[in-house]
Amino acid sequence: MAALASIRLIQFRVALWALAAANRAQWRCRDLCDAWQAFGKSALETMAMLYPVEFVRMVASLIPKEPEAITPPVMERLSNAQLDAIIALGIEGGLDSAASDEDAQRSARF
Repeated sequence: MAALASIRLIQFRVALWALAAANRAQWRCRDLCDAWQAFGKSALETMAMLYPVEFVRMVASLIPKEPEAITPPVMERLSNAQLDAIIALGIEGGLDSAASDEDAQRSARF
């Protein structure tokens, strides 16, 4: 009986410790959010002015190295025939990929 009580006490302490750790993490996140709201913009501006190389490095670290292609769930359920029909409608309606490429090249020159 004493062993069972001891095990329950340990379980209670572990649960209490986990709850306290979660609360501390939540408080830290809240504190960080408050500090960012108060000082984030000015800190970024200061960093950009005083340490431009580090600023660019920090911004680059936030950009994904490989962009994710997100496919809407509806597109995943379409058959190849349905996709071909959509592409054909786009081409008939004036959406020509070759024209889009030419427009992109023209705008890149300016």
